[in-house]
This record gives sequence, C-alpha cells and structure tokens, in this order.
Amino acid sequence: MIYAGFWVRFGAHIIDFFLLSAVEILFTHVVALPFDLSPFSQQILDAVVTIPLSVWYYCSFQTKHGQTVGKRFFSITVIDEHSGKYLSQKQAVLRLLGYLASYIVIGCGFLMAAFHPQKKGLHDIIAGTVSVRRGNSWKAGTGLIIGLALGLFVAFKIYGPKLIHLIAN
Repeated sequence: MIYAGFWVRFGAHIIDFFLLSAVEILFTHVVALPFDLSPFSQQILDAVVTIPLSVWYYCSFQTKHGQTVGKRFFSITVIDEHSGKYLSQKQAVLRLLGYLASYIVIGCGFLMAAFHPQKKGLHDIIAGTVSVRRGNSWKAGTGLIIGLALGLFVAFKIYGPKLIHLIAN
C-alpha cells in the first residue's frame, strides 16, 4: 500500500478548495446581487452556503467514491484503515470535523501527515482513515486542468462581480 504524502494531499486539498470557493462565490453573488446586501449580511450568506456545501461535498464524495475531485486528480483514495473499504458516513463526518480541528491549530493537524509513518493527518487519526495512492498519479492533462481551474478562480474573483452586474442589468 502506498500512502499519499503531505504535498500530494495538499495539492488535492487546494483543488477542492478552489472548486468549492468558485461554486460558493458564483452562488452567493448571483443570490446577493439583487438584494444589495451589507458586508455582514454577505458573510452570513457565505456561511449559510459554504457550510452545507462543504459537508455535502466531502462526505458524499468520500463515502460514495472514496475521493473528492481534487483527490481524483492525484489518484488518492481515502479508505477505512482496518477494512480498506470506502468511508462510512460517520467516518466522513468525523474526518470533516478533523479538518476543522486541523484548521484551528493553524494547519498543524494537516502537517502531521508529513511526519506520520502512514502519512496520517489529525483528521485521519480522528476518523480511523488512511489516504492511499492508486494507479497513475499524474494523469494526462492534470497540470493543465489545475492551471485552468486556478486561473478561472482568480479571473472570476476579479471580474465576476462586474460580469454578474452586467448580466443582471
């Protein structure tokens, strides 16, 4: 079994972060634009969208497919450390709560994967999971897709509100 190390998991997490951020920004800007929300109300709307979206994304993808979109790019599969099967719903929720715990300690929970013998982060230890590499780790076009995704995110972050305003008027 080949364990997925810190850097490849970091890359997968960045892809997932940008993907979720793009969906969240698109949705909240489209919904918020007609209402001319205050910055505080915009933040509340962001949280109302981001939290359920993240729970759905991470929990459903990891229980059904063993991987998120970002993990798929790097051929990473998250499995139960004992059975080798995909995560249970309970494990997926515990793993997500472990993500929060890792963020609270300034990312140190994620950094643990760089030093653990089985490359486990705090979230893996909490949930009883392990991330493994399966198959070809760099599929054709991965770099291009990552670059396009990051470029689209940055472009939308800069020009998105103006574009939505133009479309709405």
